[in-house]
Amino acid sequence: MIKIPLKAFETKDEGGKSVTPSVGDTVPLDAFTGEVKSVDGDSVVVDLKEYNGQPVEYAEHDDGDEEEGDPDQEKESLLKMMESKTED
Repeated sequence: MIKIPLKAFETKDEGGKSVTPSVGDTVPLDAFTGEVKSVDGDSVVVDLKEYNGQPVEYAEHDDGDEEEGDPDQEKESLLKMMESKTED
């Protein structure tokens, strides 16, 4: 996911009042600029830079689930836990 300033989506309603999207709204994303980082056959990797002239930044994805940890650390923790149980 990327983080885009809300101002980049600002439009005017019929009365001339500024309006911005809300959570769950679908927004068009056709005004990006980016830098090609690599080309691999028929695919390119692009680093997004701006949307409607506003800088973008990559954001952490939070879907409400517990954050995934480092698998090696989790494995080590489980092994230690198992070792302590066998020592009892």
